[in-house]
Order: sequence, then C-alpha cells, then structure tokens
Amino acid sequence: IETYGRGCRLHTRGGVFEDSTSIGVFEQKLAGRAFFRIHKSYLVNLDFVAALFPWHGSGFALTLSGFEKEVLPIARGQLKALREYVGF
Repeated sequence: IETYGRGCRLHTRGGVFEDSTSIGVFEQKLAGRAFFRIHKSYLVNLDFVAALFPWHGSGFALTLSGFEKEVLPIARGQLKALREYVGF
C-alpha cells in the first residue's frame, strides 16, 4: 500500500486499486497481521519481501515478490523496529 494524493494505492497480484482511505487507517486495520509501515508512504506485507538490502549510503530498501523492479526505501527510524519485528 502506498500513499497517493489524498488516499492510497493498493498493489496486489490482481492489479492496482485506488482508495480514499489514509495509510494510517490501513495500518490500524491491518495491525496484528504481517503488515509493517516501512516508510511514511509505504505499508508492506512482510510475507512478500523478496530482498532486503543496503541502499544509498547507510540506508536500506526492500523489494517484494512479484514487484521486484520496485525498490521501496525503509525509513531509518523504522529499520530497528523492522529488524525486531522480523527477528534479524
């Protein structure tokens, strides 16, 4: 899920859908599931992480299975929480 205008774009294997709901609302609705807010603009399903790698200096990014061409940055403030969440 990515922010887009005043709402979000939901990227799925079935296509891309736009919704006027904010990313914060999606984050709350998906709490307790395998979704994690990696950046102010991105909420990802961790079950689909294909790769996690160093990116641009001391930053990190990831790609998702089925969307490998899209590199999603991980906010520096979220990296520690992500590591704790996935146990690496």
